[in-house]
Amino acid sequence: MSIKIMTHVWDAGPKDKGELLVLLALAHHADKDGACSLAMTQIGAYARMSGRHARRIVRRLQHKGLLQVQERAGWRGTNKYVISPRVKK
Repeated sequence: MSIKIMTHVWDAGPKDKGELLVLLALAHHADKDGACSLAMTQIGAYARMSGRHARRIVRRLQHKGLLQVQERAGWRGTNKYVISPRVKK
């Protein structure tokens, strides 16, 4: 867990509550570079939503440039997520 990444998301994260929850869930598991690998069901559970809804939000964050997704690059074939250092409101 990277406190620096979590603090950055709290301070400069998006205003949308769903987007913020998903970013915080990812930040909670991120390393110092903002990268983590979680299954979509885990992301949804941490963000208190369904995996399907979390997937839609991840796509929105990706399109906004707030999140990079590297498919099947993580542990056991899960996607790797990298939180952008330029997270904006």
